[in-house]
Order: sequence, then C-alpha cells, then structure tokens
Amino acid sequence: MLHRTIHLFRKELRLHDNPVLLAALESSEALYPVYILDRAFLTSSMHIGALRWHFLLQSLEDLHKNLGQLGSCLLVIQGEYETVLRDHVQQWNITQVTLDAEMEPFYKDMEANIRRLGAELGFEVLSLVGHSLYNTQRILDLNGGSPPLTYKRFLHILSLLGDPEVPVRNLTAEDFQRCRAPEPGLAECYRVPLPVDLKISSESLSPWRGGETEGLQRLEQHLTDQGWVTSFTKPRTIPNSLLPSTTGLSPYFSMGCLSVRTFFYRLSNIYAQAKHHSLPPLSLQGQLLWREFFYTVASATPNFTQMAGNPICLQISWYKDAERLHKWKTVFEELLLDADYSINAGNWMWLSASAFFHQYTRIFCPVRFGKRTDPQGNYIRKYLPILKNFPSKYIYEPWTASEEEQKQAGCIIGQDYPFPMVNHKEASDHNLQLMKQVREEQHRTAQLTRGERCCSTHVPCAVAHRLSPGTQGSGAWLWVLFQGAFPLWIPTSCTALVVTVKTLSQVGEQEFEPFLPSLSPWSILLPVAEILPKARSSPPAPTPQPQAGWVCLQGAEICAALPMPLVSQNILVCPWYHALP
Repeated sequence: MLHRTIHLFRKELRLHDNPVLLAALESSEALYPVYILDRAFLTSSMHIGALRWHFLLQSLEDLHKNLGQLGSCLLVIQGEYETVLRDHVQQWNITQVTLDAEMEPFYKDMEANIRRLGAELGFEVLSLVGHSLYNTQRILDLNGGSPPLTYKRFLHILSLLGDPEVPVRNLTAEDFQRCRAPEPGLAECYRVPLPVDLKISSESLSPWRGGETEGLQRLEQHLTDQGWVTSFTKPRTIPNSLLPSTTGLSPYFSMGCLSVRTFFYRLSNIYAQAKHHSLPPLSLQGQLLWREFFYTVASATPNFTQMAGNPICLQISWYKDAERLHKWKTVFEELLLDADYSINAGNWMWLSASAFFHQYTRIFCPVRFGKRTDPQGNYIRKYLPILKNFPSKYIYEPWTASEEEQKQAGCIIGQDYPFPMVNHKEASDHNLQLMKQVREEQHRTAQLTRGERCCSTHVPCAVAHRLSPGTQGSGAWLWVLFQGAFPLWIPTSCTALVVTVKTLSQVGEQEFEPFLPSLSPWSILLPVAEILPKARSSPPAPTPQPQAGWVCLQGAEICAALPMPLVSQNILVCPWYHALP
C-alpha cells in the first residue's frame, strides 16, 4: 500500500543524499514536504540566535526553491510540532510520517512523541540516519553498549564497521512526479517567513548565506584545489586570519544543507588519486571523524552539555561571579553560526581538560597566542575598530599603553574600551591549583576518559608513521607515539636510535602544534634509515631493574595520536613493549 506521507525536515535541509526523503518518495502516493517552525523549541533546545535564524530561513527558502524545480514545494508551518502534526495528519489523511533520525536528546524526545502520536492516530513513522557518517547505535553496540571514550578506541570500532554507507542517489523530477504534490494554495499559505515576520534584526546578516545551493558551491570551490585538500592539517589553520583557513563548511553540515557522507567520499576520491595526503586525525577526513566521535559519545552520555550529571566530566567547583557571568550572557552558543550540540560540548570539555584531554597544565594565553598567529593584529583592527590605531605592540593588551599613547590611539581604556575582566596569570595559576586538586580527588571515582589499558602484562604499543614529503615534520625523522603507561622497554639494539624524550617546552610549542590536541606532550624521535630494529624477542617480565638485552625508559603516561586501525604502507608496527604498573 502506498502512503499519504508528511516528510518532516529537521536537520537535513537538502535534496542530495537524503535517504529518508528518498524512501518517502518510493513509498508514497502523496507527499507533503513540511518544516515545522517551532520557535519555542528552536530557542530553548537549540539556543538559536539571530545569526542562525537568518541562516535557517535562507536554507528553508533555498530548499523550497529546489523542491519547486522538481515539481513540489516546502510547507513551513509555525507552531508547536505535536499540535501541528495532530492537526495536519487528520486534515490531510496522513498514513506515514518520515523524518531524519537525530541523536540529540531533544530530537530523540521529539521522535518518541511522534511515534506515540502515530500509535494514537494510526500513522506509521520511518526515520533513517543521514546527518552522520554512521549510525551511532551500531558503534555503541560494537563497543558493548557504551560509547568509546578515546579517539583510538573509536577508530578501532570503525575499522570493524568498515567504510560509511555511500550517499544515496540524487532525487529527480521523476521521483516527485510519482507522488501527488501539495495543493497549490498550501505553498502560499505556508510560505517561508521573512526575518521581519519573526522580528529578527536585519543587522544580524552573515557573509555565509544558508542553503544547500550555497553549501554545494563552497564544497566544489574547496575540492577544486586538490593540493590544499591533500595537504590540509587542522592545527596549521589560523583562527584569527581575515580569510578562513578552513573550509568554512561547518554551518552547512550543522544545519544539514550538506551531506557529511558526500564530503567524505569526495575526499576519498581525491586521496585515491594523490601520491601523498595527510591522515587522520589531522586531515580533512580526520575532522569528519572527530565530528563522528563526539556525535557517538554525546548520543549515549547523559547531560552531555552540562557538568552536573555528566559521568565523563570532571565535577569542578568553578569560580562563580554573577556580575561577570552577566557580561557574557549575549555571547557563547547563540552567536555561533555552526553551533552543534555534540561538537561544541565535546570541544569545550576537551579544552577545559574536563574530559577527553587531560593535559590541564596547557593553558593558552590570549595575548601570546594572538601575537604568534597575527602579529600585526589585523583581525582585531577589523572587528574591533576602536583599537585599530594602537601600535602592534599594544594591540593585544591596550591597557598596558600609557595614557598619552591611548590618547594618540583615540581610545581610553576604561572609558572607550573596558579593562580586562581578570588578570590572566592570577586566574590561570588559580585554575591550575583547582584542577590539580579536583583530579587528585576524582582520580579513582570519576569515569574519566583516559586511554584504554590492556589486560596483558606486555603488549605492542609503538606506531611509527613516515610523514609525506613536504609536510611539516617530514624529512629525516619519524614520530613514534606510545600508548599506555611507562616504564617502556626497548631492545638494546634500538637504544642508538633513541634521540631523546622531549617535553613541549624543550621542543617548542609551535613545533608540536600540528599534532595537538591529539598528541601528548611526549614523543620519541627516530632516524628514518634505522626504522626497523632487529630485536624480535619477547620482553622481560616487569621489574624495576634493567634486563639483559633491554633498556627501560621511565616517563609519564602517553597517548597515541595515530590510530592502529589506519595501518597502511607508511605506518609500521614496531616490536617494542611497555610494562603496565
């Protein structure tokens, strides 16, 4: 039996690689493409601000236009989603509702309510995954029902799953001709509202225009430069450059205007034709896998966007100051054009060393960071024009300029521009002590996301990666990264190869920057010519005393940045072992 179907757009505002829309077309005699504009839901659950309102409305208008070219239209119905569905299911004699499957708790609740409504009113519900590379539930199942809490473990699970499903075919006018389109009057009745209709300021416009058409054009522009694609490494990008040093596609992925699977396989095709290309976790595909990692963890972690009730997050008694918090009330998530429930919270926990990343002693100084990445302060001069006349030496800390220099710059600190809210050194010192205390208190109790431990006494733990010519760090060295705990036993025949164990401060932070945040502050460098040690015997039993034929290295806990599943011709597994304490 063919259905009369409402296809409910949520976060897949596109026609390419839309598996559930394709399924709806193949199973229906009449199809009503609907977007329910539930303002209360969008503002309370998604924290959507003016920037994203513009982007969303532009995306809906573009979707309506693209549907029109195929003989259909988009019906944007304002109201509470359950009320809207109840009314129109009965009015249009609907027998099926199709929708994209999402992993955020509020979208899961919405789908559960729709299924409950379907049981009450007698319509079927079909949801399919299209917003991520994989069905996150399959990853959870392969990991024993819980999310993998390290990137390495996550990639191991993906190696068991294989490649993501390929994108489904593009929709055609013939697909829509097989279904009865909405009555002509409905399109005018349920048109895409203008920003003024929703009382959204036109001053909040962004140079990133929303929509599938714009997203696909930007995608093609980036993929045309195959040299840039194959050599991309995320840490080389500069967040305060005047022109974006990344793809700028994240808003289109967040809103579902672009298919992440389409991007993944377009990258795969380019990599297959290239002699050398960057690898995860630093490559463009690596960024998609980070996205997938956070989606997977968020899908099965209660209160993922909060500290309280979040089992993987350190419970930290953060400093509370209502006045200072009030000053930040209009920023943060609501101003992010590419805001994403999973990625934002995951990265905020990472950067605060609350979860995933545990080098809490690494503190970025906004002054030093800015001076290093944009010495002239061009980014600040453009977006904070009140400071544009300060000399470069003061552009990142104008409060250190003399009164006369402030007058010459036309900006008096405390009058035209505020003083800093905190003393950075004092605040960072306080935070270091707080984090140290919290980690000591919760080391044995919190479900912290540390690297996996192995059950066996000795396990292989070294991965060597030959960097492609022309990439940073290539040449006469290999980075060898160790996972697990020290002491680390190395065959005596290899000791001549070991140059040194260095910390970030010894090597220089900028040299290590391409490997952060995945790389721990420890590494061992080996000459390329002597990569394969001759020793193949088993290591000695754990002992604090060195054994004949083996050398014991002491050190801190180290996590691997290169995943074991990505074994290829330029990744070698070396026969070195570590002894668990």
